Order: sequence, then structure tokens, then C-alpha cells
Amino acid sequence: MRQGFNLGGTSVNLKQDNSLVPDLRTSKTEGQANFVNPGVFILSTGTEMDLTPKLRSFLNLNYIRFVDTNPLKTALLTDKIDDEVGWDLSIGFQYRPLLTDNIIVSAGFGALLPGRGYRDIYRTITEPVAGFTPSGNPGHVDNFLYSGLLAVTLTY
Repeated sequence: MRQGFNLGGTSVNLKQDNSLVPDLRTSKTEGQANFVNPGVFILSTGTEMDLTPKLRSFLNLNYIRFVDTNPLKTALLTDKIDDEVGWDLSIGFQYRPLLTDNIIVSAGFGALLPGRGYRDIYRTITEPVAGFTPSGNPGHVDNFLYSGLLAVTLTY
């Protein structure tokens, strides 16, 4: 995924934009590196196919697990975080209308099927707070997270 996301509603990012490595920083440019991070194990398979001389396709399937959840447990003050992040699925296409790299149109779609660890981090509180009514469904994490991409690269 090209997007970074925060750690369970905190101002610390679990992972940065354009990175697969969870580093528990506030940002790539301003945040100090945290070398006690959960690490990530990715089992991956994929293919890249030239469908026509102008059109290329990419398919990827990744199974993602944390190596060590103790830093996450400490940061979120909990003892219940599983190591399974989930399944990442993606498909993409790259179109070169001039058969050169002067114009490249890229499109893609990615989805995450969250595992128990992801759900443990991003679930909302299930115990009501007096005088506060949260919006949405407490304790609910979506079963299907997705993102899309459309990019045009022009080179002279």
C-alpha cells in the first residue's frame, strides 16, 4: 500500500507512506526513528504479465504477520494483540500508449482482509463512557479495506 496509517488512533504512525516496514514514527521527515519496532514477516507471491506491447498487468498476494507485538502492546497499553495483520491483495495495470516511457498511465486496486492483530489494534472501545455516545458501531473493524490508484507519468 502506498498509504501510511496511524497506530490505533494515536499520533504515531504504524507505517509510513510508500513503506512496508512498521517503524512507529510520527513521520518520515520529522519523526525520530524507533528501533524497537514490531517488525513484519511477509509471505508473498505475485506475477507481472505483458498482456500486449502497450499493456502490462501486476498481481500480488501477501500474507502479513508482526514479528514481535510487544512494542505495540506497550504503546497501546494492552496485552491483547495477535501477530496476524492479514491478507493483502492487489492488482494493477500499466499502459504505455507510445511504446516508450514518455507517457505511462498506471492504475491499481489493493485490498486488505484484516487478521486478528489488525482487529486488536484498530477496534474501538466497547465499554461505554458516561456522558459520551460514540458514533458508529463500537468494537467493529471493517472486514474489507481497500484503496485505488490512478497515476499519469509524463517524461520529456
